[in-house]
Amino acid sequence: MPVPAVPAPAAPIVPASAMPTSAMPAPVTEALGNGAPSNATVANKAWYTITIGRSVGIFCGWHNVPPLVNGVKGFCVVCHLSWEAALDTFEEAEASGIVK
Repeated sequence: MPVPAVPAPAAPIVPASAMPTSAMPAPVTEALGNGAPSNATVANKAWYTITIGRSVGIFCGWHNVPPLVNGVKGFCVVCHLSWEAALDTFEEAEASGIVK
């Protein structure tokens, strides 16, 4: 069961251009060619679906999330305990047209 979305902090809006693209972590779906990570990769991990942010996709570990959403007005992040649940959420958001 997904954890409720994390509310956006009251922070100034920072343009995406303020962060170099090379500093942004790649989403797991992109990094792995849209395939599920191996069982060794997913054990005991928290997965974050970002549907509104500087970069969107599924990311492993909270440490990857703040640089992609801090300062983005109305960002949307949902935490999941499995990669499959994170993928379901991302695909549902994408089908609904809310991925930005």
